Amino acid sequence: MPTISIVYSEIHVLQSLESMFNDAGFKTYAYFSPEEALKWAPYRKPDLYLINYKNIHMNGVEFYNELNEIADHYALNLRAVFISSKEETRQECLEAGGLDFIDVPFEPKEVINKIKKILKV
Repeated sequence: MPTISIVYSEIHVLQSLESMFNDAGFKTYAYFSPEEALKWAPYRKPDLYLINYKNIHMNGVEFYNELNEIADHYALNLRAVFISSKEETRQECLEAGGLDFIDVPFEPKEVINKIKKILKV
């Protein structure tokens, strides 16, 4: 069963994404703050990070860059998909190493299918 860490600072969206992925057969770790996700990164090694660009205290790219700084030390296989309502953040997310980009608002079924394709599930 693939594992996804979701980093999203809007609690209702975080809970919806967590439920949506659990219902689709994924194991999830949901984080309201990027700092919490960073703290758990060495212990929970997901197959994919689903990262909202606009989070509290640091944006998604800043978070991903911090993950990259600890990736080698903790043997993290980093793969990420970014979520944003702003088209202008797309290029920044992809240049940071994101595998794909999800526009908000999103259709749950399309998001699941996109993630399954990336994870080859």
